[in-house]
Parts: sequence; C-alpha cells; structure tokens
Amino acid sequence: MLIENIGISYWTWIGTLYLIYLTYQDHKHNKNVDDRKNYFMMGITFSLISHIPRPIWYLLLLLVITITVMYFMKKIKVLGEADINTTTWIYYGFGLINPSSLVTYFLIFSIVSIAYYVIKINFFKYTKPTPFYIVILICYFLSNFLMGLY
Repeated sequence: MLIENIGISYWTWIGTLYLIYLTYQDHKHNKNVDDRKNYFMMGITFSLISHIPRPIWYLLLLLVITITVMYFMKKIKVLGEADINTTTWIYYGFGLINPSSLVTYFLIFSIVSIAYYVIKINFFKYTKPTPFYIVILICYFLSNFLMGLY
C-alpha cells in the first residue's frame, strides 16, 4: 500500500508542476506548447504500472479505451493537439489509479469544459481559439484534491 501511495503521489505532484508550466507556456506563447513535456508525462504515467498492480486485461482495455477517446477528440477537433496529448496521459493515469478516479476526472473535465465554452462564447462573445490548459490544470487539480491524492 505504501509503494502504491508513493507512485500515485509522484505522478500527482510532477503532473501538477508540468501542467502549471504548460499552462504558462500556453498563455505566454499564444497557444504554442512544447509537446515533449507530454511525452515525458506519458512515461511517468506508464511507470504507475509498476506501483499499482492491475491485471493485463485491464491495462489493455484501458489503453484501447484511451486511444479510442483520443481518436474521437482529434476527429471532433474541439481541442488542440497538445491539449489532447495532455488529456491522454491524465486519462490513462486516473484509469490506472482507479476506475472511479477516471470517472471523477471525466465528470469534472466535462463540466468545467462546458462551463468554459459557455462563458467564453455567451458572456465574452469570443469565438476564436483560446488557451485551454488552464481548464486542464483546474480539472486535474480538483480531481486529485477531491480524491485525496495530494
């Protein structure tokens, strides 16, 4: 149990720091983000497998579902490429931790994203693409906080 908590803890904290950095980069550089940070975080996410024992069928099913969800996100083109890559490692990480963690994140992400777009379009009358990493950071932070992972 201690090793599992340490694994989740380093994923949570490093993920938070990287999301803060990527949010800053997204805002500062007009939606241009160094996507290599997402590949680093995907590696850290996969390292959770060594701390959280899951059956191979669960890992493969989660991988297939994650790839499918991200494929549809790319087809819909609501988010940018870096946003989708970030959502991929977050989605897979929460799924590795616990299926209920994944559902919690997905609900928070859906609610905050819809609120963001409604406020952006209805109140600010802004229809152009805007930095979205702040939404991802808020959802990641809220999910980890509500699940007691900090």
